Amino acid sequence: IGFDACLMGTVEAANILASYSDYMYGSEESEPGSGWDYTAIGNYLAKHPDSDGAALGKTVCDSFKNQCDKAGDGQTEGRTVCVIGDSTFIHSGVTGLINVAYNQSNSTVIILDNSITGMTGHQQNPTTGFNIKGDPAGKVNLEALCKSIGINSVRVVDLMNAKRL
Repeated sequence: IGFDACLMGTVEAANILASYSDYMYGSEESEPGSGWDYTAIGNYLAKHPDSDGAALGKTVCDSFKNQCDKAGDGQTEGRTVCVIGDSTFIHSGVTGLINVAYNQSNSTVIILDNSITGMTGHQQNPTTGFNIKGDPAGKVNLEALCKSIGINSVRVVDLMNAKRL
């Protein structure tokens, strides 16, 4: 499965699609290079006009990976990085992180905690200590949550302290 658009390769998408595909290429941020290698895809289709979906999909993914390998240093094979906000993590990302722990994946998940739901109107969320009406409520501790689901290496970094990054 390939996402030739930036911001589509999330840990949530990978979790949902993992049992349906041998490949998934996408980007939580900007795609490396210039996206899919449409020249390689077009050349493949010209030589194999009756290709089935599996063979075409493999060509799309392999050519994209080859293009990324040419642009990279070769040291990232089998590793994933996800960047997710605190509210999105609580609402839908925690299941992906549970699967990262359960499957012992080689992943780095960065949770950006600004203690608010910035994407849809600055509502409270379970990490803020207030409910949607602004009344005091229980507060989910992201560090403790990550450790409790089996993430052994958890670091909390203040983005204002650049030396720790």
